[in-house]
Amino acid sequence: MRITRAYTITPEVKRILDTKPNKSEYICRAVRKLHLLEEDFDLRDIPDRQIAAAIFARDTTPDYVKAVLYEWMSTESTS
Repeated sequence: MRITRAYTITPEVKRILDTKPNKSEYICRAVRKLHLLEEDFDLRDIPDRQIAAAIFARDTTPDYVKAVLYEWMSTESTS
């Protein structure tokens, strides 16, 4: 089911929409994408082990940091 709503837009947005063949679908996709970006994200919600593994896997991580992470992940798994 489709719902018709009226919203005020800027002239710039109007120019963009004028170039789109299916304006409604374009707006729906844009709102969905924006909504996903606005979801609350807190780095503290990610487990420490997952963050450490991601840093360890990066090519740009210095060897001394990888050594510390490796040691921490080894002792973390045995505790």
